[in-house]
Amino acid sequence: MCLRPVTTVYGRQAVVVSIDPKRVWVSSPSDTTHRVVRKVKAAAGAGAPTGQGPNGEMYCWYQCTIKGGREARDLDAQQLAVAAEKMGTGELLVRNQCDVNALRMRRHNLCFRI
Repeated sequence: MCLRPVTTVYGRQAVVVSIDPKRVWVSSPSDTTHRVVRKVKAAAGAGAPTGQGPNGEMYCWYQCTIKGGREARDLDAQQLAVAAEKMGTGELLVRNQCDVNALRMRRHNLCFRI
């Protein structure tokens, strides 16, 4: 799919892609092929950081969903952002619990608003 015809007529700013991500916790970056983000919180009193996941996981990735978050796809938010930019989108709308800062870390490689 190419959005170029729309962007040619109306401009890139008229094309907005919405991403509805879901956090997926993993114990280690090697547990997935997707780009992970390290999420830790300070331990109460011990001084060592602990994971934020339900089982103490310290890493997560943001899985794209469809149908209002009811169906997940094996695609992470950054992969979709890069693909959307290549297809000609001008703006990205990130919904739900995604760590927008994680996407902004790649922002230097993207040429549209997040």
